[in-house]
Amino acid sequence: MEGVDFRYATLPQTDFHLSYLVGANFSNANLADAKLTEINMKNANFSGANLTGTVFNSSYLVGVNLNDATLDSAQLRDINMSRANLAGANLHNANLADSNLDNANLCGAIMPNDDISQIGCAAISVR
Repeated sequence: MEGVDFRYATLPQTDFHLSYLVGANFSNANLADAKLTEINMKNANFSGANLTGTVFNSSYLVGVNLNDATLDSAQLRDINMSRANLAGANLHNANLADSNLDNANLCGAIMPNDDISQIGCAAISVR
């Protein structure tokens, strides 16, 4: 399902486990409590999406766009999000344990501890 278009789709609690969604467009979609585990979503677009409570564990999200996405209470354990755009994303209560955020853009993101990032807008390296 490479490059599939789910813009503005309403897909809460959908199970995409083990799917191949490279370059998929989920901008402004509602994926609250969805299961997106063990999938390849390289360069997917989730800008403005509702990902509250969504589980991404063990997924490949290199270059993914999560600009202004809501990831409140999302599970993002053991994933590769290098070069991801998380500018303005809400990561309140998100679990990012053991994830790779090398060169990710976290400008203005609300971090798991509720602090608004003060790191500036340049790409950073986080482990």
